[in-house]
Amino acid sequence: MVRYFGGTKLGVSGLIDAYKECTKLTVASTIITTEKISDYFELKCSYENINKIYQIVHHVSAIIVEQILDNESSFIISVEQENKNILETRLIDERIEFKFLERK
Repeated sequence: MVRYFGGTKLGVSGLIDAYKECTKLTVASTIITTEKISDYFELKCSYENINKIYQIVHHVSAIIVEQILDNESSFIISVEQENKNILETRLIDERIEFKFLERK
């Protein structure tokens, strides 16, 4: 909203009403989005344990961002913060090497 004098004197109450209407229209046209914060981990395992990784990823609803399948395989996964502790517990229980990378 731009305030300039155009020949009409709004007065204090008129100006307040104009700002109120502008604010109401702006809020009504705003799109609200919700984004969850995710933690990213690097996982490393032998080729024989790849299936364990897939099971754990599925169990905690994580997303595999990148994977390199070889004798020593590595994965980069993204997991929502609310599932982070479950992921870490499962990885420790299965003796899978992991490293926290970042939160975003």
